[in-house]
Amino acid sequence: MDSPSASILQQLRSLHPDDFEAFVAEIWEHDGYNTTVKGGSGDRGIDVVAERDNLVSERLLIQAKRYAESNTVGSPEVQQYASLVHQQDAANAAVIVTTSSFTTQAAELAEQHGLNLIDGDRLVEIIDSNELESLVDEYASGDHADAAPGATERPNPEPATQAAGSQFSIELVALRSEAEIDRYTDGVYTETHDNPNANRIAAFFNIQNLGGHIKLKGHRSFTFKSTDGYDYKVSPESTGGLRFSMPGSWRSSIDLSHGQTQNVVMISTEIPAGVTIDRIEFDGGGDHFMFELTPETKATLREKTLDLDV
Repeated sequence: MDSPSASILQQLRSLHPDDFEAFVAEIWEHDGYNTTVKGGSGDRGIDVVAERDNLVSERLLIQAKRYAESNTVGSPEVQQYASLVHQQDAANAAVIVTTSSFTTQAAELAEQHGLNLIDGDRLVEIIDSNELESLVDEYASGDHADAAPGATERPNPEPATQAAGSQFSIELVALRSEAEIDRYTDGVYTETHDNPNANRIAAFFNIQNLGGHIKLKGHRSFTFKSTDGYDYKVSPESTGGLRFSMPGSWRSSIDLSHGQTQNVVMISTEIPAGVTIDRIEFDGGGDHFMFELTPETKATLREKTLDLDV
């Protein structure tokens, strides 16, 4: 029989990421803060802003990570968030809240940067001390006003994404299975990989550089995220230029000069059978975007015609 804390964490991990962000905001609302849930593709990594005016004005920047128990938050994620927070004005503190845990290296790095970490166990303690168990139940059942009734009822996001002040314009153009890649890349991918028909997802993007010269590494910048909280990175050395824009090329990074546009394909690491990918995250060059993949969006992107579909 699960312990009460394990049951609470199981409920929180079952939430849609948007709902978990809203729930985290409510925790701070309960403590007297006014909160704004940023969410969506333009949040740049900051999910919730919590503010209140007592004797001193406070402004907290909160990142919410609804992760599976075994999917720990590592030092690279903490470093990325710390870099983002340092670019913000008038922030008193920054917090990362997760339903999993933090690696030792991540905790040490957070202490160096003055970040506050709340892991799953601490989150349960906060819920218990504030008697918020009923709020967890409301979100988990979809009865809360801010909880979405289901992923299929969510509006489909626009595939083209550009955050205000961003250095990039990124459009998710299409999705394909890995077995279909050869027709777009002159067979370069198959020749350099032992198992080209593994269970992977190929995501086609159009990327335009709006700033200075930038070099992106696909296996560091793109993440395929699943409903169970696991992350699947882009395979090293599998950032491919499409045949009609970068012939015969398959490499691990993308160089973009100011104003340059590049059509590329990113391929995930192998994904276990039965795992559902519901988001693709881009985090690189100081920008953060999230592409939601509802069943309807996936169907549309799989049917999307590319220039070589003739």
